[in-house]
Amino acid sequence: MDDLDFSELNDDQLEALFRAVCAEAIRRGPAVAAAVRQAGFDATEQARVANEAAEREAERIRMEEERRVAEQAAARVRDAAATARQDTIWGRKKALAERVRALYHIVAGYDGWDMKGCELQVWKSGVGSETRVFLGKGYGKGHVTLFVTGNKRQPPGSLEFGDRDFKPHADAVKQLLADAYAAFPAGTKIDIHMALSVEVSP
Repeated sequence: MDDLDFSELNDDQLEALFRAVCAEAIRRGPAVAAAVRQAGFDATEQARVANEAAEREAERIRMEEERRVAEQAAARVRDAAATARQDTIWGRKKALAERVRALYHIVAGYDGWDMKGCELQVWKSGVGSETRVFLGKGYGKGHVTLFVTGNKRQPPGSLEFGDRDFKPHADAVKQLLADAYAAFPAGTKIDIHMALSVEVSP
């Protein structure tokens, strides 16, 4: 009897059928009437449980969707913040690179100096007890060093010129290297040629 199909009945017909079943059950006696009432209660309870389960599932889906949307929004904010930080970092590097190019222009006496291989590095020792800033195309000749913290041989703030062509411009060199340290106190290495070619957001 579980496979009875009432789908073709409209709402009024279904209600009339239910009333007729109840009346027939009462006519047949208390036991049948009680069984019909219990069946009606069971069906009502099943419908209530099913509705509550559906509501809980809908709420779970809604909360998951809200969480997904919130996570996506947070990821976009993180990405934007990371991009802004990178733009800031590369903006600083490019500004320093442009100053390096201008300095080489002054030292060489002409524009168009080849910046390939030229680096500006804020260097810190392994234990962090000493900090130096290097500028040039390798150590030794052509390399200028600012001893930020100094050591046993060099006092703090002193310069060492691997290329004496920079010596007449000591003040400008020292200011540039000091500014590089101020911009990147934790250390950095800037490829001047690369930094000059990077496009950063305004």
